[in-house]
Amino acid sequence: MTGADMSANKHWLEQHPDAVAIIGMAGRFAEAPNLANYWDNLAAGRLARKEYSRDELLARAVKPEVVDDPAYVCVGMPLEDINCFDAEFFGVSAKQADWMDPQIRLFLEVCWHAMEDAGYDVSRLGAQRVGVFAGSNPALYLWQHHLDRLREHNLAQWLEVLTSNDKDYLSPWVAYKLGLRGPALNIQTACSTSLVAVATACQNLLGYQCDMALAGAAALTLPHDQGYLYQANTILSPDGHCRPFDAEAAGTIMGNGVAAVLLKRAEDAIHDGDHIDALILGTAVNNDAQRKMDFMAPGVDGQAEVIRMAHRLAGVSADTIDYVETHGTGTYLGDPIEFRALQIAFAQGAQRMKPCAIGAVKANLGHLNTAAGMAGLIKTVLALQHEMLPPTPHFKQPNPQLDLEGSPFFINDRLRPWPREPGRIRRAGVSAFGFGGTNAHVVLQEAPEPERTERQLPAHLFVLSARDAAALDRYRERIQQWVAGPGRSTDLADLCFTAAHGRRGFSHRLALMVRDTRDLAVKLPVATAASAEPTDRVAWVFTGQGAQYKGMASGLYQHVPVFRRTADACNSALSAEHPLPLAGWLSGQFDMAPALDQAATLQPLLFTIQYALAEAWREFGIRPDMVLGHSLGEYVAACVAGVMSLETAMTMVCLRGRLLDRLPSNGGMLAVKASDEEVRQVLRDGYDLDVAADNAPDQIVVSGHAEEIDRFRTTLGDAGVDSVRLTVTHAFHSRLLDPILEEFEAGLSSCEFSPPAIPMLSNLSGTLLQVAPDARYWRNHLRQTVRFTACLEQLQAQNVSGALEIGTKPLLTGLVARRLPQGCLPGLVEGASGYQAWLGQVGQAFCSGMVSDIGALYPQGRRVSFPGYPFTKSRHWIDSQEVAGTPSSQTAQQVDVQQDPLFDLVAGYWRHALGAPALSRSSDFFMLGGNSLAAIQIRAAVQRDLAIDLPMAEMMKMRTLGDLVDAIALVLEAEAASEVQS
Repeated sequence: MTGADMSANKHWLEQHPDAVAIIGMAGRFAEAPNLANYWDNLAAGRLARKEYSRDELLARAVKPEVVDDPAYVCVGMPLEDINCFDAEFFGVSAKQADWMDPQIRLFLEVCWHAMEDAGYDVSRLGAQRVGVFAGSNPALYLWQHHLDRLREHNLAQWLEVLTSNDKDYLSPWVAYKLGLRGPALNIQTACSTSLVAVATACQNLLGYQCDMALAGAAALTLPHDQGYLYQANTILSPDGHCRPFDAEAAGTIMGNGVAAVLLKRAEDAIHDGDHIDALILGTAVNNDAQRKMDFMAPGVDGQAEVIRMAHRLAGVSADTIDYVETHGTGTYLGDPIEFRALQIAFAQGAQRMKPCAIGAVKANLGHLNTAAGMAGLIKTVLALQHEMLPPTPHFKQPNPQLDLEGSPFFINDRLRPWPREPGRIRRAGVSAFGFGGTNAHVVLQEAPEPERTERQLPAHLFVLSARDAAALDRYRERIQQWVAGPGRSTDLADLCFTAAHGRRGFSHRLALMVRDTRDLAVKLPVATAASAEPTDRVAWVFTGQGAQYKGMASGLYQHVPVFRRTADACNSALSAEHPLPLAGWLSGQFDMAPALDQAATLQPLLFTIQYALAEAWREFGIRPDMVLGHSLGEYVAACVAGVMSLETAMTMVCLRGRLLDRLPSNGGMLAVKASDEEVRQVLRDGYDLDVAADNAPDQIVVSGHAEEIDRFRTTLGDAGVDSVRLTVTHAFHSRLLDPILEEFEAGLSSCEFSPPAIPMLSNLSGTLLQVAPDARYWRNHLRQTVRFTACLEQLQAQNVSGALEIGTKPLLTGLVARRLPQGCLPGLVEGASGYQAWLGQVGQAFCSGMVSDIGALYPQGRRVSFPGYPFTKSRHWIDSQEVAGTPSSQTAQQVDVQQDPLFDLVAGYWRHALGAPALSRSSDFFMLGGNSLAAIQIRAAVQRDLAIDLPMAEMMKMRTLGDLVDAIALVLEAEAASEVQS
């Protein structure tokens, strides 16, 4: 953030310390499944109005005499897919989803998207308390589909119906399914519900009852996709058009929509790097009381009062308001009352430089009842973001009762620019007035300029995940279209930060290393996805010498903070007598090539890279269940396992390297494709060589004089045995090291060692190291054979399922992978850029399930908005022909045939209670959306049909259908045995 930005933000925060930020938004409206479509429709002045044919209406069970009535208006504002819900995503059983009010179902999905839009994963909220403040239309689904069930004498079923439909449970469902610990309050004030929910949420935020708050509403009219009978002098329009403030205004049309915003104290939002859509400077709520004609009529005094109160609480003058999104019902009497209230509320202003625009979204969407204010609020926020005022359709001539020319207002009838202007902050008001007289008004202000950061990284890692492969394909397509959209300028680092921190990680995953958003758009459609399998027990395997190359790990020091800190710690652990420019080699300040030629420099450098890589991987939350290293790699493994301190490890590695450099450089090593016994049998024929490493049943390394190595290789070749000469400077783990063993052991005599805190395999024995090693252990380790095959056998014996090789390039991955069911992942591969090569491996670890959270890549960043999860559209609806107690057509499928009468009987209970289409013994009650009410019904059926009274506490412990069947079978067998004995 620039100094000017910081100063401006500080200034308005001082002026408005109680400002609340809108940091996330989501909504579904007629003809607009998301807010991008919503804005496009608003900007174009498009209507969500749909005309129905006679045949369509008859097919939807509208009676012919009603359709043919001249007063019947064959028009609606339908919401797409109200009968669909991703029940599995939210852990709701198929039956419960069928029975649940669609308003609750859709509001769950919208609230999830609002959290995603803000860049928050509900599973990572930690101690943050998020409140829910929401309301809905009457529970028409309950009245239309469940009345017979409520009449039955079945308390568990009655509770299931009620808690899945009644308005009392809208906010609690969201809090429960999203895991939100703040207040969960249902707000019901008719047409002003959603704005009153916003006001209540702001009060709870400013009172520190919660840290963030979801506010919104769900409004569906049922039956759906039908028209209505017009009646004169009601609020409904005779032709299905809503014309706010127009001379031809004659009423509104009922619309449908579900929407929510996520709110946060503005100071906290700025501090936390949140994307801010707009600011709420003040809210006010009041009631008309008896200052109006009757209970349902609007009142001038109450509306004017609530607007003035909101201005006062916001600390702003009416002169600073550029736009008001009105309640605007389009009724001939209601519009003049609202306009008169605006005139009174704005009359105190004397400094207005230009007129204030007013508009009403009901002209586009109809009247959304409880969600009406939310539709207007989001419209206004989008207008602030796009710097455009969308038109109010149908406006031609003002209602003659409006004193428009003598007022500070004009009806915004076309798309107009609303740009940011130096020296003037853009502000707007939003009104919502409810039947019964509860009025609400919100004062909005444009969002502050976002923080601008300078982050120079050569590449980024973008991750995406979903619950299944089909959803992931939809998700990637949605993101690709968004990224490739015209004028997209989202910062890639912030996008990747948000994807890493703000989206839930699911089992089907993809990861892309990209340079910019254009690169992301190109790679997304063709990226390879994988199904993650979390590793139960993981081993870290540390590479020995031989993996070195010029430029290894390049870029990691510059771009990975934990790698840099750890490398610096290794540098600091060096003795003052033997300094090395480790940081210089790793940063590229000094040429690394000369350091690769001597053990005294190479071995500390390799240790440092591996130890720093280990700490970098640890940042992702991986904790090794076991560690092992190959030769030099065991020093890193021991340090990671707590066997020795970093200072001790650096002392040992440096001493080892210096002593090795004192030996003649006439050593050689040979990798042989043969067994240990076969190699040793040939060596017995008079070769002055040693077995340095037993890496696999068919891979042995021999070590000794270079001349002997060449002679031995010739013999092997004559016998048809493959071998490869290794590029080394010394004959490690051979008799040629004998001259330095005494001095090496003496140099370690003052070092302190501890037993491993993490299980560690020893190269010497190939088994777990049980006690603290001593100087003699490390002397023998330097000289004797590396028993790597035995170590790998122990990995298997210890039920390790997967491994991570931590080294500069994979030398051991193939050997380890063939032993473990989930293989071995290289922690780094050789490449022109070590940083990018490492990013690629992190991506693979994420896709495989070894890493569940890559947030450590992006410790800082700004949350940005991008498309949310693509829910699966599965039909969940109670069809009209169904009778009480019968599952819907979605779930009325037969269970799997098991050839077991008891299984079939109990599976029938499950199917009735859960709506599960097919069951097996391994079917999980809770994974199918089971709850205590479903368990009560299953228990009652068992008691009724089998006369078995299973304790409820015991039933809730029986997760699978097989568990329950077996438990019932045991009771039946015991009863049968008792009858025989008697």
